[in-house]
Amino acid sequence: MPTVHRSAISDFGSISDQIGVYASVKALFQTRRRSLFYRFAYEEDMPKGASTTIKFRRWLNIAPSTAPIQGSTTPDPSKQDVTDITATIQQYGLWLPQPKHIEDTIGDPVLNRAINALSHNMRMTYEQIAYNILRMGANVFYATGSTSQDRTAVGTGAGNGVLTLAKLREVVESLEANDVEQITEMIHADIKIGTKPVEDCYIAVCHSDLGRTIRDLPGFLKPVEYAKNEDILPGEMGAVENVRFVKHNVVQPFKGAGSSNTNVKNTAGKADVYPILIFGKEAFGMTRLKGVEFNKILVANAQVTSADPLGQRGTAGWNGWFTTKILEDDYMARLEVTSPKA
Repeated sequence: MPTVHRSAISDFGSISDQIGVYASVKALFQTRRRSLFYRFAYEEDMPKGASTTIKFRRWLNIAPSTAPIQGSTTPDPSKQDVTDITATIQQYGLWLPQPKHIEDTIGDPVLNRAINALSHNMRMTYEQIAYNILRMGANVFYATGSTSQDRTAVGTGAGNGVLTLAKLREVVESLEANDVEQITEMIHADIKIGTKPVEDCYIAVCHSDLGRTIRDLPGFLKPVEYAKNEDILPGEMGAVENVRFVKHNVVQPFKGAGSSNTNVKNTAGKADVYPILIFGKEAFGMTRLKGVEFNKILVANAQVTSADPLGQRGTAGWNGWFTTKILEDDYMARLEVTSPKA
């Protein structure tokens, strides 16, 4: 007998709520597991109700208490100030034509292939959105050989604008001068809620074209040489002093935006400028990636209708709500450099 396909009507389309939850949780797991920026974000739950405004509440440090306590006198209470930074969440998504019927089962290979493709797109969408926002930070350093400090001057001078240890230290010193705490924990990669500890460091994210330059810096350590290497990040290249470098090619160069220089990678004779995002704790916030009501896989199996008389047009897609917000410009820096020719 031919297989009879059950027509399910649920919050996830043509698959039952049970299978829809399974598909959405799996997609979220894969998205979190390979995401980078999200690991170090100050995360906040989605707003309740119909609101699209999310509030990132940051508790500020309390000034040191240096006055001695006199006898049995109880000191006056201190006050912990908070600052609220708001952002607007927006909905994103994508759907793909699905020529084959998706069974309402966990083991359906068509469903699992769709989940893999859609979760990759979800992750890259959120990562690209995050980078587009984070690259707009106001704390910027330029690798120039002149007194001019802007992007068009990157690539001038004897050093050709290539990353140096001295320039990296200049950025780190500025973060330390602003009392920017180093990263001491990161968000779990799986669906667990919470964080896990990491060795104190700043995180630097850049394009893979800079890998050779970074590996040539004095004191470079491969991840396998770390004292504790159980928490190596996806794309991690290694560390220089207290900065861990991670390659992520959403961090695209500004093509031809630098000075005239053909000794480095360039576009029409103008140096391509590569940003390196270097940040510490609580530099930016993101919506928490959890909850299938906010990030879900949706399936519509083909059905014979007047709009689709031969039952040929099924779809599979995802949609989700997300935002990223810089919480403190001084807690992160953008260092703009060049990349030498191969």
